[in-house]
Amino acid sequence: MLKWIAAAALVAPGAARAMAGHDHHAMAADAAPSALAPPAYTPFAPARHAALDRLVDLIIPADTTRGAKEAGVTGFIEMMHQHWMSPEEQRRCDAELDLVMAAFAAGGDPAVALYDGRRFKAPTLRKLTVYGYYTSEIGATEELDLNLVPGAYDACAAFGAGGPAPALNVWGISLSLDPGPRAADAAPPAIAPAAKGAA
Repeated sequence: MLKWIAAAALVAPGAARAMAGHDHHAMAADAAPSALAPPAYTPFAPARHAALDRLVDLIIPADTTRGAKEAGVTGFIEMMHQHWMSPEEQRRCDAELDLVMAAFAAGGDPAVALYDGRRFKAPTLRKLTVYGYYTSEIGATEELDLNLVPGAYDACAAFGAGGPAPALNVWGISLSLDPGPRAADAAPPAIAPAAKGAA
């Protein structure tokens, strides 16, 4: 139903309002809606931008799929810093980026320098990297198995090792309408070691 209303809005906005039951709302004009552009942002200073670029590549590097750097996560974090974070969150993010820059400048393994034995020293930047990557087109389509329209639900369906991790909770989803043998009757699947997608 919503698709029909959206399609009608492009062709005849008055008809879309009537279909949605909102024809009583006054609108300025029946012009087609314009696409919203992503918010503009000012990148960090070159040294900070390069350090952030290096950090996101360290957190989610490219391997069999493109990594966070290729997904544009650096720009995502800069945009979030400018348009979404409160002043306190911006200060915390800036302090974390200062730690990252110091770790890179010190030489050695920055992953060791940024980990205190219990936790990562830049948790906000790590969370934004993971969030930005797995909500990007690259992360959602190359790294994860995105299945927005699942078929029949089978709570006992087996899932294989070696495939991409599901983007949504799609384990137990089968697109086949043929009931066939139930997965519960088969041997339990072997648990594969944690991969990059198991953050």
